[in-house]
Amino acid sequence: MSEPKTLNLDVYLSRWIVEDGNYVDFRVGEMRQFALEFWAPSPLTRTTERTMSLQQQRDHSYSVSGRLVFFADGVWVIDCGVLAYSEQEREIEAGCTVGDFVRGT
Repeated sequence: MSEPKTLNLDVYLSRWIVEDGNYVDFRVGEMRQFALEFWAPSPLTRTTERTMSLQQQRDHSYSVSGRLVFFADGVWVIDCGVLAYSEQEREIEAGCTVGDFVRGT
């Protein structure tokens, strides 16, 4: 088993996520567990590069390269060093299957 890594991400939370009562107020330095959803302005595309990376761009945006690790019932999960999901099939290029590597923003 690999050693745990620290990963600092800028994560955007809509107000309603906190206001609906599912979380108590967040505090600086506090550790929380939650599912990470991704949204891509254009579909992540298949790539032959078999790398996993997550590089911050701007405004809660990341350049991502990762492997599709799950797809069922309209839910995609990618592994780009951290697991992230989407419930939108349009987020992934048509024809991609589990095991394919994808990249995008």
